[in-house]
This record gives sequence, C-alpha cells and structure tokens, in this order.
Amino acid sequence: MKKMLFTLFFILFIGAIVTFLFLQIRGVKKETISIAVVGPTSDDQSILGKAMLKGIDLYLDKINRRGGINGKRVKRLVFDDNNDEISAIKTASRIADEREALLVLGHYHSQTAAAAGKIYKRMRVPAITASATAEKVTDENDCYFRVIPGNLFVASFIVNFVNKNLRQSSVCIVSGKDAYSRSLAKGFENASRRFGIEVKNRWEFSGENDDAARIASKIETSETILMAMHAPEAAKLVVLLKSMDTECRIVGGDALSTELFLNELKKYPLEAS
Repeated sequence: MKKMLFTLFFILFIGAIVTFLFLQIRGVKKETISIAVVGPTSDDQSILGKAMLKGIDLYLDKINRRGGINGKRVKRLVFDDNNDEISAIKTASRIADEREALLVLGHYHSQTAAAAGKIYKRMRVPAITASATAEKVTDENDCYFRVIPGNLFVASFIVNFVNKNLRQSSVCIVSGKDAYSRSLAKGFENASRRFGIEVKNRWEFSGENDDAARIASKIETSETILMAMHAPEAAKLVVLLKSMDTECRIVGGDALSTELFLNELKKYPLEAS
C-alpha cells in the first residue's frame, strides 16, 4: 500500500509540472521535449529513485498517448546522483552543459538537491523536487521549486499531533547530521516551543552503532522521541530501542513512512520474522 501511494505521489508530481512545460516550450522547434530526472537509481537507496521513475513514466505515457504537449512528445533522461553530493554536482554540471533537458525533476534527497542547486542557479536551469524538504534547497534559489511542504511546516504538523493527540508535555529530539535531518530537527524544536512542549534533550546521531548505544542509554522508558533522520539510521535506532524493552513513543518525518525504512527494518532478524 505504501509503495502504491509513493508511486502515486510522483504521478501527481509530474502532473504538476505540465503547466510549467507549456510555458517553457514556446519557441522550441524540436519535435521531442527532454526532461532530466535525477535521483539515486543504483545505490542502496535505489528503491526511492525507482519509485520516482515509475510515477513519472506512468504520467509521461499518458501525456504522449494524448499527443504530447502542444504536439511535442516528452521523453525523460535519467541521471544517477548516487545519493552523493559530489556526484550530484557533477550530474548537474553535465545537464547544464549539454543543454538538452528543458528542466530537472529531482533530486530526491535534500543534501544532493542543495549541492546541485548551486549549479542550476548559476546556469539558470529550472529544477523541481517532490521529496527534498530542507528549506535550504529552495531558499535564495529562484531556479529551484518544491511541490510539497518544507520541513518547517511538516515539523509543525507533527508537533501539533504530539501535543493535541498524544497529549505530551515533553519530547526528546534525535536527528542525523545532514541537511534534511537538521532542518527537520530545527523545525521540531521551534514548533515545540510554540506549543509549550519542553524539549528535554536533543542529540545528533552519526549512524554508528556506538553512537546509537550512547543515545539509547540516555532515553527514558516512557519518553516521546521525535526522530529527524533518514531511513537507515532511523531503523538502526528503532531496533536498538525495541531490544531494550523501552516503551517510548517514536514519531518521525516522511523518511519513516517509506518502503526503504521497512526494508531496513527487515535486515534485523527479529524484525524480519
């Protein structure tokens, strides 16, 4: 079900850029319009990139069966950023230099999107993301657009739920060290203050086992944890907390609702059984 919803989200994503393409193709003489799609398609997070492509392809097929946009067929050029900032910058430079793609869809993660965004801004290449939620991706970059809420909005929504539905008066925040995680953690902290919720502790998690053990040892049994990190790191910490028989409540961002998160949990024997 979650996989279907994830793909559907990217169908809506590609639908949102059709109007943008209508405006961009005026004066374009080519019979085929090219768009660049960039995301992780070959690394250990390739499941995310493949979901992007599936949603985009479903919608592009529909568009092309109806005659394209203004009579022009649309094709996608796929680029793999390996979920790595250096690869993202190289990919963005290649797209900008080749000048074949009219716009960029992606990148998937905030860290790679922010890095590539510097190239798109300098070379005036429009880019649209449906998944990179850190504010730094679009802040002060008039070439980068987002079709979903940013982390500050998401954090406020989650903290409101913790306050009104879970009726919690205090929380702890655990985040990763990348752009997405820190942005979401900052949003959690700011929103908690507005709702009068005490932030008892805030830790940054490196992803290493020793660091997970250090943080887990400081979390009280009945604590409410706001988790701001990517799926692999979150899965590692969740499994450790569960093995310690804690009764803490864990609430997280969109990364904890992906198929990748479920797959990461399945790597642990007790979770897979």
